[in-house]
Amino acid sequence: MAADTVYAIAEDPDGSVWLGTHRGLSHLVGTGFDNILTNILVPEVEESNMTAWYNPSTIEIMVRFRVRDPGPVVTELWTVDGKLVIKTSHFYPQEGITVLPISAGQAGSFLSEGIYIVRLNIRGNSESAKILVRPKYRL
Repeated sequence: MAADTVYAIAEDPDGSVWLGTHRGLSHLVGTGFDNILTNILVPEVEESNMTAWYNPSTIEIMVRFRVRDPGPVVTELWTVDGKLVIKTSHFYPQEGITVLPISAGQAGSFLSEGIYIVRLNIRGNSESAKILVRPKYRL
């Protein structure tokens, strides 16, 4: 497995189980793991302390980060197989902590259930995080 702590678990339509950790994704095959996908290899953004999560109530992806100096920020949402789903235009936050909502509707339709990678780019430096998208539960 990519790391010891599991933050997200998802099941594909074919029954495959995927586990998301801070070091990457692991595909459960029988009693072992295969197809380990690691984080996107880019320089870490020292100032960001980025976290990301999916809010099923508002159908938005929330990205929280911190910047020391105002400057252009771009966020991207990728599937685990490397397809770009959403890319925001340049955003210029003020110094400090920002929580940026990204509407799943920007992709043209609502997101499918699964694991995605959120990439934050601040002045040419990128950081990534994995999120689990699950539909809102209905009673």
